[in-house]
Amino acid sequence: PNYQAGKDAIAGFKRFFPGEIVGEIYTSLDQTDYSAEMAQIRDANPEVVFQFHPGGLGIAFLRQYQQAAYYVKESLELRKELGDLSGVARLNNNLGLLGLMSGDLHGAQANFYQGIELLEKVGDTEGIALANINLGLVKYDLGEYESAQVHLEKAVSISQHIGHRFYLGLGNMYLGRLQSAQADHARADELLAQ
Repeated sequence: PNYQAGKDAIAGFKRFFPGEIVGEIYTSLDQTDYSAEMAQIRDANPEVVFQFHPGGLGIAFLRQYQQAAYYVKESLELRKELGDLSGVARLNNNLGLLGLMSGDLHGAQANFYQGIELLEKVGDTEGIALANINLGLVKYDLGEYESAQVHLEKAVSISQHIGHRFYLGLGNMYLGRLQSAQADHARADELLAQ
């Protein structure tokens, strides 16, 4: 929302996000209908959506974002028809995120794997790193810790190679969370300190 905590959250995100910011949308503090914002997000077709809304506003936003999945699927079919592999990969990752947020972990996993396959074809290493982070989260939530670790370590390795500090920090943070869940607190502290 358009108030100090929202602006601070965006500033913190932008400080470490090295990718291109394709837009910023600030909503009012009492807003519960985000249809205009969903249309703007759909038109921009970003790889990442950072959202900050407190309490019930956040729940309302996420519910409407999930409902927008229908339009993402329509856009996915159009991009497939046009042969836009990069766009199809990004939309698969967005569908994966929607699945992750809604609890459809197996659907999310399938979308992330499809996205990685296409990202590898077009040579988008940054996208591959992000998709592996997301797959690591899905595997973590499924209790498949070894597989989660493989994906997160791959994301960290790629992020180090391309110098992507934000994804590197994110990958290490989730690796730390994974180590902590497995009661390896010393390793978790080491990863979180990076």
